[in-house]
Amino acid sequence: MQHVDTIIKARWILTVNPQDQILTDHALLIQAGKISGFVPHQAVGQTVNAKEIIDLGETHALLPGFVNAHTHGAMNLLRGLADDLSLLDWLQNYIWPTEAQVVSPEFVRDGLLHACAEMLRGGTTCFNDNYFFVGEAAQVVAEVGMRAVLSEAFFVFPVPWSQHYEEGIQRSLDTYQTLKNHALINIALAPHAPYSTDEQLLRRIKTLSEQHQMLIHMHMHEGRSEVPDYQAKFGARPLAHYDALGLLSNQWLNVHMCDCSLEDMELLKKYQMSVIHCPESNMKLASGYCPADALIKAGINVALGTDGAASNNDLDMIGEMRSACFLAKAHTGNPIAISANDALRMATINGAKALKLDTRIGSLEVGKDADISAIDLSSIETEPLYHPIPQIVYAGSRKDISHVWVKGKILLRDKQLTSINLAEVKQKIRHWHNKILQLAANKQ
Repeated sequence: MQHVDTIIKARWILTVNPQDQILTDHALLIQAGKISGFVPHQAVGQTVNAKEIIDLGETHALLPGFVNAHTHGAMNLLRGLADDLSLLDWLQNYIWPTEAQVVSPEFVRDGLLHACAEMLRGGTTCFNDNYFFVGEAAQVVAEVGMRAVLSEAFFVFPVPWSQHYEEGIQRSLDTYQTLKNHALINIALAPHAPYSTDEQLLRRIKTLSEQHQMLIHMHMHEGRSEVPDYQAKFGARPLAHYDALGLLSNQWLNVHMCDCSLEDMELLKKYQMSVIHCPESNMKLASGYCPADALIKAGINVALGTDGAASNNDLDMIGEMRSACFLAKAHTGNPIAISANDALRMATINGAKALKLDTRIGSLEVGKDADISAIDLSSIETEPLYHPIPQIVYAGSRKDISHVWVKGKILLRDKQLTSINLAEVKQKIRHWHNKILQLAANKQ
């Protein structure tokens, strides 16, 4: 008799392995935080047993935990503050002025805890976060037990929490040194965007990336005017200019790419860079269109991100998958552009590849860490069920997520968080909501 820590029985196991294999009426085995095997249901109790057996019945599917490849978690506290605006109006006249008044270590801790609660309840087990006070962010993630790549945004101009970008870089390096052997947390470098950085800053980032093998997480081609403005100033598109300066590498994550030329695509392929597609935020801000389907067909790795809740306005990866499919089909006029299977890969294994974590997470395979979500497909909204993956992408809801494990530890059980006190989170949210409202009232 084989003994393991945990056995999870489900109707379907959506492996997202290279063959997109779906196992029916199988159980997944977890030992020491890793997936140790799959067995038919009838083997449970006969050839294999466990300390804990979770039988999800005939209506659940297991799938890899979602990888939210780009977000700003603490901006959950700014959700709904400024809607229906253009990108630069939203940033320059609403978000940045508010952040200048409220961003602090406490704001980051409370906002990110809010985001972690939302993401776990929606099946996300790993996220790539770009914000401020990265050390405080790391403390929250470690306490919750999620997996994350964390970075602090660097600007060439002073901001209230960093008079010079070297302050943020030092915070990032200090956190990196403290956590470089952490099982669940990695630290990246985040120059903000082409319009808010310069060559000197980017050369500094490139050197640090090479020294420490750290990812470079950067907004690229986010708005309609960004590329024309950059060309007028430098005589080339941002990626071409960075290539000429010797700045590009396979550590570079290009977030948004709402303006992507054939020249850009060639550079993405040349350096094996990933693109992080944020369809809902881009649509809401009318930022342009990332040709995700063409990028995938060209062999470029495309992952999905929600962006922050201030511009999306949620951290819902199921909704993001659906939007990615519909946007591609509507824009190309091709109903087979970005299939449901493509979208699931973008939300799982492609995100893991972008974050250089695909040997550990992103698919349900023996030897990988047990980062798993379970979704209940028995609701009236998901019946009848012919094919589980399209049903999740086109009809499912994050509210159908019932269980979540990160490295074998259960963080959501029967839709209840195990490492976060929701009442405390709501109390913190109300505190910041009232503070921001008062600041707005004082300005009038």
